Amino acid sequence: MNKKILIFIILIISVFSFPDTIKIISPENNSENVDIKIIFRWDYAQNENIKYKVIISESSDFIKNTVLYENIYAKFFSGNIFKSETTYYIKIEAYRDNLLTGTSGTVKFKTRAYRYGDIIWNEFEKYDNIIPYYEGNQFLYINGNEIEIKDFDKKVIFRQKFDFKVTNAKIINDSIYIYEGKNLYIYDKEFHFSNVYFPDEIKEVLTPFNVVTKNGIYYFEDGKIKNKIDITDNKNIYFFKDKIYYMINSVFYVYDKTLTPEYSKTFDNITFNRIFFINSMDKIVLGNMKEIYFFEKNFDYVGKISFQNMNYNNYEVYDLIGNYGVVFDNKEINIFNGMFVKINQNALENDTQKIVGFNSEKYLVSGKLIKSIGIKNNPVWYYGSISSIQVISQPVVIKNGIFIGIKDYIDRFMIFYEETQTGNYWEGITTSGKNDNTLPDAETTPESSEVTLPDAETTPESSEVTLPDAEITPESSEVALPDAETTPESSEVTLPETEMTQEEVNLLITNKIDEITEPGNYKFMFNIPENVNFYEYELYNVKESTVSTGLFDENTISLNFSENTDYQLKIKYLYKEFKYEKEYVFKTSEIFFNNIYRKNYDEYAYDIEKYGNDIYMTGYKILDNIWFGELWKINEFGDKKEIFSFGSKEKNYFRNILITGNSTSTQFILTGDTFELGLKGDSLNVGVSPEGTLNFVVNYGDLGRDSGIKAVNYDDLNYISGGSIYKNNKLTDIFLSKYTNEGTRLWANTYGGKKVEMLSDIYKTSDQGIMGIGYTNSFGSGDFDIYAVKTDYYGTEKWSSTFGDENRDIPIGVFSDGRQRYIIYENSSDSINSYRIVGIDQEKGFDSHYTEIFSGENEKITGFKVFNEYIYLFGSKKENNKKVGLIKKFRYEDMLTANFGIEDYTYEDVNDFEITDIIPEEEYIYILGNTQINNIYNIILRKEVAI
Repeated sequence: MNKKILIFIILIISVFSFPDTIKIISPENNSENVDIKIIFRWDYAQNENIKYKVIISESSDFIKNTVLYENIYAKFFSGNIFKSETTYYIKIEAYRDNLLTGTSGTVKFKTRAYRYGDIIWNEFEKYDNIIPYYEGNQFLYINGNEIEIKDFDKKVIFRQKFDFKVTNAKIINDSIYIYEGKNLYIYDKEFHFSNVYFPDEIKEVLTPFNVVTKNGIYYFEDGKIKNKIDITDNKNIYFFKDKIYYMINSVFYVYDKTLTPEYSKTFDNITFNRIFFINSMDKIVLGNMKEIYFFEKNFDYVGKISFQNMNYNNYEVYDLIGNYGVVFDNKEINIFNGMFVKINQNALENDTQKIVGFNSEKYLVSGKLIKSIGIKNNPVWYYGSISSIQVISQPVVIKNGIFIGIKDYIDRFMIFYEETQTGNYWEGITTSGKNDNTLPDAETTPESSEVTLPDAETTPESSEVTLPDAEITPESSEVALPDAETTPESSEVTLPETEMTQEEVNLLITNKIDEITEPGNYKFMFNIPENVNFYEYELYNVKESTVSTGLFDENTISLNFSENTDYQLKIKYLYKEFKYEKEYVFKTSEIFFNNIYRKNYDEYAYDIEKYGNDIYMTGYKILDNIWFGELWKINEFGDKKEIFSFGSKEKNYFRNILITGNSTSTQFILTGDTFELGLKGDSLNVGVSPEGTLNFVVNYGDLGRDSGIKAVNYDDLNYISGGSIYKNNKLTDIFLSKYTNEGTRLWANTYGGKKVEMLSDIYKTSDQGIMGIGYTNSFGSGDFDIYAVKTDYYGTEKWSSTFGDENRDIPIGVFSDGRQRYIIYENSSDSINSYRIVGIDQEKGFDSHYTEIFSGENEKITGFKVFNEYIYLFGSKKENNKKVGLIKKFRYEDMLTANFGIEDYTYEDVNDFEITDIIPEEEYIYILGNTQINNIYNIILRKEVAI
């Protein structure tokens, strides 16, 4: 045979034996600015029993830094977080029964730059604790009696087991200190091991050379004990700026690391029961119920903050990197600059757990949300979850981020990207968190708590701290300072409180204060006379009982106001040596809007949800005969902003919003239809962040026209999606599918007969199963009957049943009253619609009878919401050949008596108005609908007084 022909045949066989059959859909090859939480998607002609392997590398030869993901059933992968501004290479392999059946080409992409608040590292596995070190390049994992050291890519570089459970661990100067009983185990940065045994039980590792035990402070070096101080009270021992401080009976004893005494300080003229150390400013802070005193690290007095006519015992002082944060009673944080002038005040949520400063402009607050807040009270970013957040590890400032452990529906540790101030990284990170800053009152300190010092000849003289008199107590926003000789000029504020002798100088607001009616941002303008050189504002919110304050140095100031709220605004200013105050009282109006979002093209909205103060709507718009699935964001004033659009060439729309959570943040699951994916139309689920970032796209369907109707939460990690599917030459069946919150399909099943089944609603049953509610004409006794299918945890059908009469019975939705579930449905014939309620049990099926709510001509109910003890039906009715918006309200307790006291609300001020969804609240109701103007659909959103 000709050699060239043989080579050609071999090449042909190779091509058909090992085809490059997998097409990577996203990311596209050579794409830039790819999100660090990208979802990989691909297409492959074969589907049965296929598992995929995703191979990702930072090198085109796939040798270095390769990361493998195997045994993936879906045609996408998500969940990993990639480094910023990094080039990656990806390829996909398909396997059936461990045999390679297909491969993809290599796709190259580069990730975007980090943004503040990005999660750049996380760990979901269950560990007792994780502690970062090497500025966050390595991590100490603690799990029972084992420790592991892993790098940033989670590769294990060291592992050690002990014969006890590790509960006490600390990292100092890149060395690991683990102590149990009297034993101290030390691993240096090269993981060399040493051990020190102490005569009594170790309470704390204070420094690389000092340990606090039950009875003393020890100095050790090279594995040997070199010195000791005997103590009988080991609670009030601190390490700060290379010195050891021991406090007893209002005396501080100061030692170097070798426990050589350096000096002592006695406080005879003040008492204090709080102590804090401010690393970024080298300050020691002592406090009592009336005042907070500030000292240099050698106890030179700097200044104090006094509380006027108030006693505070529950407060904390935080290091805000060049500023002080003073938190009173866990309710508000007052921010003072380095000169002790209050520059801002911010109300805190009741569940605030931790506060940490990470640069001079921002600080972190954790509670229900983890929030980055600017010094001027401006929100920067936040992280939330569908479950309440509990902080399980002290937030730690590391290079380029904040390390924190939280617990909501699972335990996790993560790093949020932030600009952190160099040199402010935490030293001495422990498993037990920070010291308790509450000290015993000096008067009640027991005499037995004495210190045995070294020989007298080495004991320095005690110096007494003398403070300025404490009689001067300024207002709550001012600071009592020492004599001017020791105080910078910018802080010299000494004001008489009474007996003003000079004519008052008016600093007036020149625009009209009574024009503040609408909430939002309002700019005040002042006339400022000469020689007025200091002014501040104090804004009291009566509704929330909060006060915000601040300084300003121009003739304008902008403040933000809530709706329907009484305010008291005080402007304080100085003229020469005199202090003046001007007060304004006003009230903002309630927000009401009735917005028609006019466009010259069709827009239609189906569903509405509230997230924070914002409203989100889903639907579609039509431009150039292309339907775009839309997510619109509406602020609290009714302003509309499109934040997400799906589609490019076909028909797409969203019917339903589900607020859920994935591994990194809260997100919206948008459910609807697509003609761009699948064959002749598929159901569609899209995961989107509240900011409009696309997280995933999932389509599901068969050969015909398939629709996504609804998605509901199943648990904290998964959701159920359902709709109708054209399958096996039948008209339509109901389908139910289960997904993880990251978009991975776990299973999908179909249910129904030979004709039509359509889904209306879904809910989870108490036995972890699922109930799908819809309608059918494959079974039953009439035109369409209500159809219920019950499945187990895996979606396998347990039973199905129908309910109805000879008329058309179409369910609108399901609600619960305790453990009992009820279906509201429409029974229709000609133009008469009867709306009814029937009960359903997850084991017994339908009740044998129904209860009628109401019936009438030309009234169409499209949905309902339950709020408090009421049910709100909504839709439209026809009057004079036009649609009129309609809401009907009744108590669901009246179902038991069949005596419905229905209240009707119609909206006739809008022409051709149909209501598609509502949000009822205590004070307001949001009403979403659509109208036709000049044969163009426009969206309407109203906010009105609650009905």
